[in-house]
Amino acid sequence: MPLSAQQPVRIITETPIKSWRPDSIALKDARSNAVPRRDSIITDIIYSKDSLDVPVDYGSKDSIYFDNKNNLVHLYGAAFVNYRTLTLTANYIVIDLKNNVANAQPLPDSAGILRGYPSFKDGTQDFTAKGMKYNFKTKKGLITDVVSKQNDIFVHGGVSKFVSSSPVNGDTSKKSSDVIYSSQAIFTTCSADHPHFGIVSAKQKLIPNKLIVVGPSNLVIGDVPTPLWLPFAAFPLAQGKRTGLIFPQDYEYSQQWGFGLRNLGWYFPITDNYDLTLQGDIYWRGTFGVRANQRYLKKYKYNGALDIGYNNTIKENSDASIGRESSWSIRWSHAQDTRANPTFSFNSSVNIQWSKSKDPQRSNYTGITYNDYASATRSQLSSSISFTKTFPNKPYSLSGSVQHSQNVTTRDVQLSLPNLDFTMQTIFPFKQKQRVGNEKWYEKVSLQYSGSLQNRIQTKDSLFLTAKMFDKAQFGVRHQLSSNVNFNILKYFNFS
Repeated sequence: MPLSAQQPVRIITETPIKSWRPDSIALKDARSNAVPRRDSIITDIIYSKDSLDVPVDYGSKDSIYFDNKNNLVHLYGAAFVNYRTLTLTANYIVIDLKNNVANAQPLPDSAGILRGYPSFKDGTQDFTAKGMKYNFKTKKGLITDVVSKQNDIFVHGGVSKFVSSSPVNGDTSKKSSDVIYSSQAIFTTCSADHPHFGIVSAKQKLIPNKLIVVGPSNLVIGDVPTPLWLPFAAFPLAQGKRTGLIFPQDYEYSQQWGFGLRNLGWYFPITDNYDLTLQGDIYWRGTFGVRANQRYLKKYKYNGALDIGYNNTIKENSDASIGRESSWSIRWSHAQDTRANPTFSFNSSVNIQWSKSKDPQRSNYTGITYNDYASATRSQLSSSISFTKTFPNKPYSLSGSVQHSQNVTTRDVQLSLPNLDFTMQTIFPFKQKQRVGNEKWYEKVSLQYSGSLQNRIQTKDSLFLTAKMFDKAQFGVRHQLSSNVNFNILKYFNFS
């Protein structure tokens, strides 16, 4: 049945209707009520200079409605439009064939809830929005309430203008960068639909995977603007290791410390094998903390991490005066690859905390710094450092260790350092290397030796790393030496 310019047609389809190029003879034939068969005249179509360089594929799961009078195509239900590397999906898309524009929107379901929000994908870019309009000719789009993710940063834009990449000097293998211009935008690490915190700016320019540039911006927490302002800022988004700002992952309120930010810091990729992270916590009433974490890795050799933390806490004393309490933490883990050295191994797991607090319930670094249940109720800490050394073609072996045990409730600290154990396997010191004649009785004399050295310290965590912690140290050395011999006398008697 031929299409009529006065009578729109609705088509129920599960497959896409492809290869739309506006301003072509095919469209003129459609407007003149003559519907050509695509398989017979596709090679005879002559395209105007204003048509797109490649076809646009489109379709929908529910239905397609052709408005020939206004040159519009309405796509309903899981609608999509594909153009080059670009894909636009939504529950409702209307295509303006005359102006090369696609407009995407969600549709309400039977309960009146909007479903199928527009989704835009172009290469590595992927974002959703409440409304989207895109011009295939100019490669520009207008987006309402867009949400995109760049590395670990979520960008929420009020009204955004999207400029898609285009070939450089006609070379399709080389493309310029996509650019998103936004107004009244917020970027944050919070993944909630309505972010709990973030940096709000009137204007933003986003170059995906490269850079975010913002104008005057304000830190907002819980929809409440803070006094913290930035005249401008630039945040790199390049892939791979890059030095840069670590945005706070959490904020909280304490009746004792006030409002605060946690884990604000900076990341330093020193080399491919080492990196350094500096982070801190700050509260408006003066409490603060700093932490340094260094990770290292050498393939087939070793890997580990060293974390050092310091916390300075404001506390109200019983006499209503204000005092400060300091606490420290050292954590170190090191693991050696078994393939690194067959004769030597070294491993460590260290977790030591101490403070000058007089409160037995909050005397450790974790208990003072964090308020969660696990941190507040943990009472035991332990550490261990050990090494072993064997000597090829020798009967000797040496091992050592450092042990640490700490009760954060009683504040008792027990250290055992260093512990050294030297072992000599059974040897025959008088046996000849090159035998001459029969074996003599004294050549059967064997010798074994083991030695152990220990140093034990028991103290309180408030005296840790002070001269007083060594006042009651106990030091000891133990030697064990044994010798055996076994031989016969007069053929009938055995002596040992």
